[in-house]
Amino acid sequence: MLSELQIKQALLWIQESIGTSNLKVNFKEREDNLEGFMADTLLAEVILENDEVLYLFIKIGRLNLPTKAPIVTDCCKREIYFYRNVVSSYQRFLHEKNISEDFLSIPKCYKTLLSNTEEVIVLEDIKRKGYQLFNRRLPMNVSHIKMVLTSLAKLHSISFALKAQKYQEFAKLTENYSSLLGRSIDMYRDSFNNRLDKLIEKFQSYGKHTQAEKVENLKKLDIVDILQRIINDNPQEAIILHGDTHNNNLLFQYKFMEFKEVILPCIA
Repeated sequence: MLSELQIKQALLWIQESIGTSNLKVNFKEREDNLEGFMADTLLAEVILENDEVLYLFIKIGRLNLPTKAPIVTDCCKREIYFYRNVVSSYQRFLHEKNISEDFLSIPKCYKTLLSNTEEVIVLEDIKRKGYQLFNRRLPMNVSHIKMVLTSLAKLHSISFALKAQKYQEFAKLTENYSSLLGRSIDMYRDSFNNRLDKLIEKFQSYGKHTQAEKVENLKKLDIVDILQRIINDNPQEAIILHGDTHNNNLLFQYKFMEFKEVILPCIA
């Protein structure tokens, strides 16, 4: 249940996002059990003066929590930058090329707000259009994977085109767009090694000594060092990545037709 102060603050965010105070807002309870890794979320039904209804998904990241790791804060700020700068640049580029914005498999972003204490992203609630999360605890089948890769390919194609045709704009977008993972990957070395040790132990317990030896050799290579070199590489083909397309950030719309199921993904 939202407190009176939270409701007041959320109303201000919505009014600033829509550009008017002549509206009525009904806040909705979450119908799913989505785990928020870095932020709180809020659903809102917004009724405008002309009776038009908007359904919003509001993502609220708390930047000033003392327990929040720096990488989490950086991710929150990067997400704001992606919607505020990268997506808006892509949309302008598509408009110039007379290509529909639907080419981007990304929810409509009404507003982003960033301060020293919070980051807020006001998005269209695409679940109202039938989109739903895939169970992040399950591996995706081939159909889902193909659709995700197709959507990412479209996203990356805009980046390639922008880099080729408007390099100065691309350079401006990416001047501070270094890998967030690269800044903190060294801290994962112990975690990687501990998991490899457990895998070796498991193989040995089943008498799979050949497999155990292969994992031991892999550990000697230092996976973190390999990943760091990959991250630091900057080939000519380098483009802008979303950077957080895990299972809990992908939504799918299922359209059932006779003898056929069509899956339409959306990256959030």
